[in-house]
Amino acid sequence: MFSGQKKLEVQDFDVNILFIVEELDRPEAHLISGIVHLGHHVILMMPAKKNTPPILEGAVERFPVRLDGRIDREGIRSIRHTVQDCDIDIVHCLRNNRPVSNALMAVRGLSVKIVCYRGTVGNISRWNPGDWMTYLSHRLDRIICVSNGVKRSLAEAGTKPSKLVTIYKGHDP
Repeated sequence: MFSGQKKLEVQDFDVNILFIVEELDRPEAHLISGIVHLGHHVILMMPAKKNTPPILEGAVERFPVRLDGRIDREGIRSIRHTVQDCDIDIVHCLRNNRPVSNALMAVRGLSVKIVCYRGTVGNISRWNPGDWMTYLSHRLDRIICVSNGVKRSLAEAGTKPSKLVTIYKGHDP
């Protein structure tokens, strides 16, 4: 266990979901709130210096995580312990490369599902080794694309189309 973390009693939740973020915007906070209201247990890992959005206060458990790069050993250890200790079913990484690459390394060998979000077109290439640590990783189970343009861009870069789904921001969870 890491400081500030405690062993959770897993209750009768449908799914245990770990969101790893560096920051949250309003639609993302509402998405997480909607998922909680559907009866799922949500843990939010984000930097300690960031505030929990008011809509999520008291609705989610929050653990601090600091990810200083695409490979952060302490962050990877913290994510792995949280996944194992909290019986996580799905790890959902929002937006940036650091949560995705560190989560992928943290869950290596575990049977958890990995989902990430991509909100921009381009800047992904099958020739860039760093992209194989994130959005082109075979280990990702699903990539939520903010638009069909993002979906097309990822497919053209080499992501299997079956892993891509378009969900527009701000829609009902």
